[in-house]
Amino acid sequence: MSRLRWVQLASLFVLSLLLISQTHASLLERDDAVFGTGSVTLDTETGLEWLDMSFGLSMTRSYVSTQFGDGGEFEGFRYATKAEVIELLVNADIELGYWRSGDPSDWPLDEIEYLVSFLGATDYFKGYPRMYGVTGSGEVAGVYFFGGTVKCRTGDQGLVQSAGIVNNNWIVRECSTVPIPGAVWLLGSGLVGLAGLRRRRRTTVG
Repeated sequence: MSRLRWVQLASLFVLSLLLISQTHASLLERDDAVFGTGSVTLDTETGLEWLDMSFGLSMTRSYVSTQFGDGGEFEGFRYATKAEVIELLVNADIELGYWRSGDPSDWPLDEIEYLVSFLGATDYFKGYPRMYGVTGSGEVAGVYFFGGTVKCRTGDQGLVQSAGIVNNNWIVRECSTVPIPGAVWLLGSGLVGLAGLRRRRRTTVG
């Protein structure tokens, strides 16, 4: 194979890797037969499907825990772990931390709004969307705004001091089929195309 052909193949491979890295952690809205259109969000990074926050609002952990089995309201789902919630925030490019004060333009507001556009908010505080809930361990994680001078926390249970009275819930399930990113198809079709071009040139020369 000529040096030019090797350069072309290497370039295509590098481009495909870049595209894959950009789409690897994408969130995809999906329909569910029980909960309806756009009711679950697939994180292709983890293969987890997240149920919209609205379905677990105002429900106690003791009640939700009984609804994951056969015939339950959340059959096939389970509680997310705190680590999974934090990973979801990270995959949505939400910076973890505690902002006591300062210019809200420095906070990850756009990233929070992006995730809220998929999963919805649990409520709003002074116009800021909050999305936090109980995890499988009973700890609280998510995004929380509070205080006279609005403060922001993202991450683990330090978000809410009265964790015992939180009736929001992070509910997930493992996805049986994770879509292959379009960049993978791009890589495959590109390699097949180059192989076909090389074969055609051989035939012509022969």
